[in-house]
Amino acid sequence: MQNLERRILMSTTKHQLKTWSDQEPTLDLFTQIHPLEANIY
Repeated sequence: MQNLERRILMSTTKHQLKTWSDQEPTLDLFTQIHPLEANIY
């Protein structure tokens, strides 16, 4: 279940990062939820 949630979160978060790339709160939230994936960005 957690994997599925992560996959959904990842796909939506990636889209949100592209849409709101200039909004720091989104990036902070992304870093908190996905510390490993955030290193890619």
